[in-house]
Amino acid sequence: MHPSPSSPATPSLARRLFAGDATWVVVLLTAAALVRLPSLGSVPPGLHFDEAYNALDALGVLEGVRPLFFEGNFGREPLFIYLLSLAFSILPPTPALIRGVSALAGVMAVPLTYGIGRLLFPESRLPALLAALIQTFLPWDLHFSRYGLRVELLPLLGNAAMFCLLLGRRRGRSAWYAAAGAFLGLALYGYMAARLLPFVVLVWGALALREAGPGRRKPLFLNLCLLALVALLVFVPLGSYFLRHPAGFGNRAGQVLVKGDLGGRLSAATENAWLWAKAIAVEGDLNPRNNQPGAPALTPWLVLPAALGLLMALRRPLAVNRGFLLAWLGIMLLPSILTDYAPSFQRAIGAVPPLCL
Repeated sequence: MHPSPSSPATPSLARRLFAGDATWVVVLLTAAALVRLPSLGSVPPGLHFDEAYNALDALGVLEGVRPLFFEGNFGREPLFIYLLSLAFSILPPTPALIRGVSALAGVMAVPLTYGIGRLLFPESRLPALLAALIQTFLPWDLHFSRYGLRVELLPLLGNAAMFCLLLGRRRGRSAWYAAAGAFLGLALYGYMAARLLPFVVLVWGALALREAGPGRRKPLFLNLCLLALVALLVFVPLGSYFLRHPAGFGNRAGQVLVKGDLGGRLSAATENAWLWAKAIAVEGDLNPRNNQPGAPALTPWLVLPAALGLLMALRRPLAVNRGFLLAWLGIMLLPSILTDYAPSFQRAIGAVPPLCL
């Protein structure tokens, strides 16, 4: 099945479209929790030093050290560490608790993928359910759900932003666009790769404005301006920190971006893109911290459906929903395509939901 154009729906139509979804959300939450929460303290064995670093900083927060950006360990956005400190304020710090924040983020991202699927494919529940189930059991997402790292916040907050954006268009309500902006701004506090999420929204907005009728174009444009304003306001504290400390914004990116003159960088990015094409089905990330070394991003029985879905989307790439999924997938692969050590499953974690969809 392929995405159908979205348009504002009446409340009665929305109720008919989404009747019974609560049951499936509970089922998906339960399934995602069952594969993410058990044995967190021992699987994977031992704490990676990045996990331990996050835990030490979270303990520091409880002692009154509360920066807007954590400069240590190459620089880290603050949201995960503050959530971890909140967990430590409730329960004693243990390896299972350190990983529990990531695990819960992975659990909650799954029903949001389902919700996005319902908005993209309103004629049937099946595509949304299949996409959410794929994300539930996808080794790529499972892997990072069981590490105490901030990366798993990106699928959660990215999904929340995209769900609210699509729901705003479906229901024609400005409040949902404002919520999308809030989640978009909050995602920038989660993981560095989220800095590309605004470009996904920008592409969606351009396609939606192109598709909208004359009477709907102005309200849509104003709602997108509201989204951008709210995202900017949420980002202001961290953005002002980066203005005062530009090294915090660019230090890590400068270390990992492909090097050389323009031609050399284009060549390296092209090679990385080819490595990612192979990573989907043949050979994935070799880093054991990021993946079972060499395992592809998709299990073999998912490769053909993914290829067919990609080809269907490419048939009408300017249709708003198809173009949105293509842009979301392609843009969220860029943090790995434009940096060293491709294909990095960690840096491209934001591509998981659109790949599943």
